[in-house]
Amino acid sequence: MRIGTCSYRSIIKASGIYDILIMLPFAIPGVAELVLTFISQMHYEFLLKGSMPEFSHLHLMFVNIMASISIVWGLSG
Repeated sequence: MRIGTCSYRSIIKASGIYDILIMLPFAIPGVAELVLTFISQMHYEFLLKGSMPEFSHLHLMFVNIMASISIVWGLSG
């Protein structure tokens, strides 16, 4: 089936590529910590409400695991 000029397969493929590109920094332990620090600094700079939690090593492990699962999901699509 086609919707206009785009097929469902190309939409799923684009979604998988997007997942891989966005989640790749979170799957690498050292880079994930830098990205989370950057997000925390931007939260502070833009004067957003609330606060960012402090991430311990256990939190970073779960960030890495979930990003890895998302990358595998993106590769399977």
